[in-house]
Amino acid sequence: MMPPILPNAETMRRARITRSLLVFLLAAATACPGGAAAYASLQLAPSNVTLDATHSIAQFTMSSLDARVLVFDLEPVAWSQKGDSDFFAPTSELLVVPPVYDVRPFKRALVRVGSREKQEEPARERAFQVRFREVLAPGVQGTPRTLTAAVFIAPKQRRGDVRYELERLSPQQARLDVQDDSNVHAYLGQVRLESDGQEVYSASLGAYVLAGNARSFVLALAHPLQSGRAEMTILSGDQETTVNVPVR
Repeated sequence: MMPPILPNAETMRRARITRSLLVFLLAAATACPGGAAAYASLQLAPSNVTLDATHSIAQFTMSSLDARVLVFDLEPVAWSQKGDSDFFAPTSELLVVPPVYDVRPFKRALVRVGSREKQEEPARERAFQVRFREVLAPGVQGTPRTLTAAVFIAPKQRRGDVRYELERLSPQQARLDVQDDSNVHAYLGQVRLESDGQEVYSASLGAYVLAGNARSFVLALAHPLQSGRAEMTILSGDQETTVNVPVR
């Protein structure tokens, strides 16, 4: 009887990488309900970068599980907010390299971003987005996908605070008001609320509040929110912040 043919170390390594990437992308698709199926084969990391005097160049990685070659072009835009509305405008402040690239099946592509010219650090953080826009080849069916990542140029010195307030709308709903009085953005990733020792809310908002702006979010509660104060924990990447929030 012939002995079984065992996979070599390189084959096993590639299989482990593919399985890990599949698990990550499926989890990401589950966390992003809108168009999850269309974006399940793509991963863009990180979701945001900050440029400053020490780190003037940053890098994004796009990974593909698609069986065909993908082509993307990049568009940097200036980003501002007024209340719950986002506004975008063409910008020449950011340089992205390469501006057009392809991703081979089951491969990765690297994109670097930086300030086009060396400038003094601003008094208030400047915000941008880079749009990764898919270019479909002639005859290819489907809708081109667009992924976005945030780019921030940090101020010379951080000032101010972010204020949070909760208002009870009903036993099942509350409104979270966020006032960013600082000169840098606030990011609300995974948000957890505890009221009177009970967890009343836990979900991912995945929302930015830019410096100097105010936004509101309606939260669907698992349990009624008690008056007084609630404990809110915000998890953003590997950073966790807990604050006591007044409840109206």
